Amino acid sequence: MDRRTWIALAVLALSAGLFLAGVIKKMQHASAARSAKRAIAVVPKGTTLTWWEVVHRGAEQAGKDFNYEIIWVGPDLETDRARQIQAVEDVITRQAQAVVLGPNDSKALARTVEAVKEAGLPCVIIDSPVDTDVYDAFVATDNYAGGAEAARLLG
Repeated sequence: MDRRTWIALAVLALSAGLFLAGVIKKMQHASAARSAKRAIAVVPKGTTLTWWEVVHRGAEQAGKDFNYEIIWVGPDLETDRARQIQAVEDVITRQAQAVVLGPNDSKALARTVEAVKEAGLPCVIIDSPVDTDVYDAFVATDNYAGGAEAARLLG
């Protein structure tokens, strides 16, 4: 073989090697992306009351249904504002894709909710309001309407 043929074969071999390396890298990346679960942090007012245990079970089921890991973290007691604030700050750094928060103090958690939004994370407030409007959604029971409906049914 002449020199031009050897050069052509060398270029062809190098191109094939680079192509194969790229394909393998893409396959590894796709496999890792499929196996990596997305995470949503749920931070309740407290973790020991029966109501929040029900919320936890519902969050876990939704996580299974939609292929999300649920990061369940919060204070033991609903009066522990400092622990709840720390829990939210911790999940901001844990690479969660969103935060669901049941604030145990509407004023104390306002700045923390703003920090969630500053981190670029969607934030859903549940159960009780918070003194800021930067969250994405608010979901709660209308206790007044529930009481009125109960009175109507009893009457």
